[in-house]
Order: sequence, then structure tokens, then C-alpha cells
Amino acid sequence: MKNESSNLAQFKYYIENLVGEVFADYESLWHWSVNNTAFFWESLLTYFDIIIHHPSEKVLTGEELHEKSWFSGMTLNYAEHVFRHFSEDRPALFYQSESEPLRAISWMEMKQQTAAIQTFFKINGCLQGDRIAAILPHQPEASYSFFAANGIGAIWSSCSPEFGKLAIEERFSAIEPSFLIAVTHYQYGGKIFDKTDQIREIRKRIPSIKSIIWISENIFPLESGEVRWNDIQDLYQNEELTFEPLSFNHPIYILFSSGTTGKPKAIIHRQGGILLEHLKYLALHNEVKKGDKYFWYTSTGWMMWNFLQSAFIVGAIPVMYNGNPTFPDEHVLWKLAEKTGTNHFGTSPSYLTAISQKNLQPGYTFNLSALRTISSTGSPLSDEQFDFVEKSFLHKIPLISMSGGTDVCTAFVGGCSLKPIIKGQIQARCLGAAVFSYSESGEKQIDIEGELVITKAMPSMPLGFWGDHDQSKIKSSYYEKYNGLWCHGDWVTITQQGGVIITGRSDATLNKYGIRIGTAEIYRSLQRISCITDGLIIHVNEGVKESKLILFVCLSEAITLDEPLKRQIIQTLKEDYSPRHCPDEIYALKEIPYTLSGKKIELPVKKLFEGELPQNLLSKESLRNPGAWDEIIALNRVWKRKRETID
Repeated sequence: MKNESSNLAQFKYYIENLVGEVFADYESLWHWSVNNTAFFWESLLTYFDIIIHHPSEKVLTGEELHEKSWFSGMTLNYAEHVFRHFSEDRPALFYQSESEPLRAISWMEMKQQTAAIQTFFKINGCLQGDRIAAILPHQPEASYSFFAANGIGAIWSSCSPEFGKLAIEERFSAIEPSFLIAVTHYQYGGKIFDKTDQIREIRKRIPSIKSIIWISENIFPLESGEVRWNDIQDLYQNEELTFEPLSFNHPIYILFSSGTTGKPKAIIHRQGGILLEHLKYLALHNEVKKGDKYFWYTSTGWMMWNFLQSAFIVGAIPVMYNGNPTFPDEHVLWKLAEKTGTNHFGTSPSYLTAISQKNLQPGYTFNLSALRTISSTGSPLSDEQFDFVEKSFLHKIPLISMSGGTDVCTAFVGGCSLKPIIKGQIQARCLGAAVFSYSESGEKQIDIEGELVITKAMPSMPLGFWGDHDQSKIKSSYYEKYNGLWCHGDWVTITQQGGVIITGRSDATLNKYGIRIGTAEIYRSLQRISCITDGLIIHVNEGVKESKLILFVCLSEAITLDEPLKRQIIQTLKEDYSPRHCPDEIYALKEIPYTLSGKKIELPVKKLFEGELPQNLLSKESLRNPGAWDEIIALNRVWKRKRETID
């Protein structure tokens, strides 16, 4: 992916001219960016031609990392940077759902609908700082509502409609929204799910909600305080869209942690930080250009939905899909990519594994000549997934692995057009992201696995958690372990060449015979066994001296977990890694439990097998597939009885 005419190369030349220094390579540029924090982030204002209504007095203020404030005095507006790309010559976005064919939506349609819903907010007393919540699928109206809210300084927050009632209540009751935008029903996998009664119950339990705005083609009786989206559009179709100048540090939206270790944390993001950070990542690390078609498979309950909205601010055309990514078949997303001429395709390792197991080769089946990058996040990529992409397309397409989190709503390690792609590695630490591997004693280390620590402020670090007035929760979440530095909770290795290897969550580490093992290594190895469709491994402490590795696997239809298969699993892990990687016990499950944002719940399963009560570990509403948690609990009961019998 080394390209001297790339966006990143052009930015490198820009900085070299600005500072009068030539950087030998990307790593030199990265070192400069983290050693000159204020100057680097300030340079992005000019480079990306940020619309500033009032200049800043100082780039960075505050002593501790958790209390840093950016560009004090500056005012701007995120949504204004979306609509400055208004064009009559190209669509604003492409949209397709399971029940609706692909359509191109014009800038005029998007602007009119955004202005209409914004006018409704203003007429009904919405003020700066008020929260506007949504229970919506990944559909254009979600984007319009977000832009309308940001234009007047309201704070956005969204959940996907497949979230359960309790999951939504836990999130929205904490932030007390004034307005709720919702669908009456949604479709997934060919099935229609009615949400009307559930959403009305949620409204009754959250008294701050003044109004529900229903998005539905069906005509049905409205209750007090309810209004139809289409009626708002008819009533205010000729209104103007407005953009209020807001502080750089004004909250843009609230995202929620997964909720598998207690109630979800309400993470507040600042609008200026998101604007600068997303411009930097999309343009410089993902090589997105104006007019590019940018796709990411996501839902409104995952930070990648928020990230996708920033394709607009680069001048790209988002490609949105609403539904199951393998319905009616595994080709649906690639057909969409062909029809739209998608340039950048965003997905997850689990999706790449699913289609590779079906022996699909999308680049040979469809005309994907416009495709320039495939990006993936959610968990580490395996060598096999790199191999699959390499052999499945007619032309060479860089597979960009990126990692970050809901906490920062970005990736701090990711793509780099000035460096080669090495299988099993993320290419680089992103500009401005001072990412290091730290030892337990707090020393930086190279080519040694350690805690992922960020030592310098980034503008997309959160303002805080909603309701955490003394900042005790945010400090304990990130800043305690290394004396005020950001400890992210991932195991990472930084190579001598600046490559990045992430091997899993540090709070779910395997530690057999004193040797630390990343769960990602186990999962990579399991992918080589064709009949295993998914897996989860935990390290269980049973006493001072005793510990076990317990592996759970999901198997292809009609396959049984017999002794020959167990031996094959153990032999494969020995060959790929070492005897220490081999599980002591293996069990078959129908499904591995995942959070609503698509992460395996390793830590709650570990704590369950170490004796904690299931009701103290997580809310089932925080899971995408709660039945899988029930299956784990039932298996744990059997496991305990066996242990008691042996003892």
C-alpha cells in the first residue's frame, strides 16, 4: 500500500514545508506528530480548511491527561462541515435495506428533511445541551436527525431497535432525553419485528421524553405527545437549515459502553475532537477522497455508525445498508458494492471468516474494480483473513486492520499508505496517537507484549461520563494504572518498524503456567479447522495453584465434538503455537455470546466459571444473543456438579 501520491504523502509534504524539516519515512512523521501535540492538531485546522466562527485562545489547557481541554474559545459546527459539500452533481448517499431497493438520495432531499426535523426541535423548545435519542435502524433518517440535532447544539444518542427494552432504558434513562425518534417496526433476516408497544413503555419509564417522533409508512392512532415523521416533513418542508457556532468542546453525542461489567457507561464526545479526528483518520489513514463511495456495515448502536457519518465531512458518499449482511444470501453486500461502485468497504473479522468458510470469492463473482480498500475492526485479523482477501479479488486490495474503541470513537492504530502491509499486523500508530506498549512496571518496550497505553492527549478522548461529576469513574476506568496515562485494556506489541500487533483484552488474559497468552492467537488457530465456526476461550483460576484453560467451540451442522476432533484442536494449537496454548477442557455450544456491539464476552464467562453469580455479571439485555448466555449458564451448572463429584 506504499503510495507517494496518496493523501498521507501529500500531508507529509505539507508538514515538511510548514516546519522546514524533511521526514525520512512515516515513523519519523509519527514521532514528530506526538512530540508536537498542540502544533500537530492545530495544523489540521488549516489543512482541512475547518470553518471557524471564533478562533481559539490556546490549543491545549489543563494539567492532567483526563482534564485536557482543546482550542479554548473556538466555535465551530460539525454539521456545517457535512453540508458544505452540498452538490447537485452527485448524490449525498446511497441506501438499501432488506425490503427496499438501492436508491441514491440527493443533497436537496437530505437538506430539506434535516431542516424540517430541526425546525420541529426548535419550535418545541429544544435547547443547546438537550439530549435527542433515537431507536432506529441504519437508515437515512437517523443521519438527518443527528445533523439536525448537532446544528442547534443538542446532544445525540442512539440505540439499534434490536436492543432489548431494558438495554435501551438503562442507556436513555441515564441521559434524560427530551425527544425520542423511533421506528414502529424493523426487518432483519426477512422477519419483521414490531417495536411500538415496547417503545411506548420505555417512554413511560423515562419522564424527560416530551415527544416520540415515529418513522413509519403505516398509519396508526397516535397517543398524546406523539407525532409522525412524515407529518413533520410536510409541515416544515420549506424551512432553512441552521448551524449554531458551538464550543470546540461542546458535546456532540453520547456513546455507551457494552454493559457487560455493570451498567453501560455514557461516554461524552466533543464535537471539535470528533471533527478533527475523523477527518484525520478517514483522509490520511483510510485514504478516502472527495466523491469516494464509503461503505461500512454497522448499526446505530455501534460507534462505527458515528464514524460512518464522518464520510460526509470528507466529501465522500456514504453507502448505507439496513439489514442482515447475509440475507437473502452471502452476496448481498458485494452486489451492493458492485452497483454503487464502492471504493472503500468496511467490515469485521467475523464477516470475513463467514464468507471465507462459504468459499466465496467476491472479486471474481462481481465487478469490484472500483474497490480500493477493505477495512476491518472489532477484533484482531488473522493471517488466514489476509490470505482470503489476497486470493479473492482480481486486483490487489489493501486489507486495513484498525483498532480503537467506543471510548475515543476512532482508531488510534490503523492504515498507512507509506508502509507495506504485513500479515497479522496493523500497519502503524496513527498520527497524533502516542500509543506504546508498557510493562507492568511502567516502562515503554519494543517487540514485547504489554498494556496499550496512550501518553499524550487526543481531542477525541472523551469529555467524561454522563453523571460522573467528580470524574471518579472515568479516572478509574482509564487513568489509574499508570499514574494518569490512558490505559486502554488491550495487549499490544509495537514492533521495531512501528507495526502493531493486538492480541486481545488485557482483562481477559490467559495465563497458563505463568505464560501470558492472547486470546486472539487461539482464535486464529481455530480458524484453520473448517468445521469450527466460532470459539471462546477463558482462563479459570480454581485456587492458588490450580488453573485451567477452557475452550468453547461452535461447530458446523451435523458435526459432533468427539474425541478425534478434540485431539485435532489440541494438535493444531500445538503446531501453531505451543503446548501451553492447549485447552484443558473443550465444550461445544450452539452460539458464542456477543455484546450488542459484536464483542465476545470473555470476562463475564471467566468470572462465571470462577464462581460469581450470573446475575451479578451482566444484563442479558446487553447481549446480541441472550440465549447463548443461558446456554453458558446451563453448561456452567453441569461443570460445577462434575467438579463437586470429583472433589
